[in-house]
Amino acid sequence: MKVVLHKNVLLGLVKKVQGALGEKALAHIAIKTENNEIKLFAADRIVAIYAYGQADVHKNGEAFVMAKLFSDITRELPDEEITLETNGSFLKIEAHGGSNFLMKLPILSGLKWPEPPEIENASQTVHLPTEKLSYMLEQAGFCIVQESPRNYGSVGFLHKTNQKELRLVGTDGFRLSYCTLSIEGLPEDFLNKGISLSKRALNELLKLCYEGQEFVSFSLVEGGAKALAEVRGCQVCLLVSAVKYPNYRSVLPKKLTKRITVPRSVVQAMARRLLLAADKTRALLLSFSNEKLKLSSRTIGSTEGHENIEIKGYDGGSCELVLNGKFLTEIFATAACDDLIISFSSADQAVSFSAASEPQGCISEHILVPIRESKSE
Repeated sequence: MKVVLHKNVLLGLVKKVQGALGEKALAHIAIKTENNEIKLFAADRIVAIYAYGQADVHKNGEAFVMAKLFSDITRELPDEEITLETNGSFLKIEAHGGSNFLMKLPILSGLKWPEPPEIENASQTVHLPTEKLSYMLEQAGFCIVQESPRNYGSVGFLHKTNQKELRLVGTDGFRLSYCTLSIEGLPEDFLNKGISLSKRALNELLKLCYEGQEFVSFSLVEGGAKALAEVRGCQVCLLVSAVKYPNYRSVLPKKLTKRITVPRSVVQAMARRLLLAADKTRALLLSFSNEKLKLSSRTIGSTEGHENIEIKGYDGGSCELVLNGKFLTEIFATAACDDLIISFSSADQAVSFSAASEPQGCISEHILVPIRESKSE
């Protein structure tokens, strides 16, 4: 193998495969050159990433090197044309400017270039607009956590709600968020039962949306055991989780009799300030009355705080909600709008937060369950 390319091209490819290097000390990067193209591959148990770039290929071939060492070297290379060339059991990395940089890395033996999975059934492929897909992942993904005491808390559930809508749901058992996209031309049998994808898998899918391309091609492969997401120059293979997602629809509030619209950034700032005086429960008290919303916090000791904001259009009478302030601020931080709509019915029923305006074809909702405070003195 021998290939010449600029350091920035190589570095860009290395950055794309970083998401598949969970155990960096043990992981390796595969390099393959053919037809004036260089390919990099990395994988772990959940994610496999292929990155492609144009290069001046002098000789086709393959090489496998330790991921951490190769990544560290690539970041520190001089800003010049670089040659990668196999020489016996070593990969030679050489710069062609005034630096005269040269380094040899040991090549790992006994490894074989893995071909990406083939799409066997075109009916299991959709082309998702990156703007809508990124919005869906951001709106539902923030309440999915890497590690959760509930197995469903670390995965998102992607499914088709009808023939024209895809929905991603995330919950950690204390809060729930979902976002629905209107997509024309969904295959009839695509994601009817839905799939669960890990937080890491969803993060890699989101990264593809930032590649500056209009669509992400999303396919189910290997009988639905894996998903393949593609943009020009990058393929990401995602392991579908075996977690069976609970019936989330059963916890969605059905009748919400009270509704109020609040300025997102103003209430977010209020909540962040008042959390400084909250105890370890992070509880905030929201007191609604005609034309006014009051936020309050307190600790078991003497620290307390409150702040008011004038509101218009609310005539639902007095009501108090005790909510987790951290979850509340995350909802306000995630929403991409000027105003949020808060809908509720009583102090012990789930509370709904929705955006007053969203991208066309996108509908999201965030659900919080109020904290039930002890009545004992």
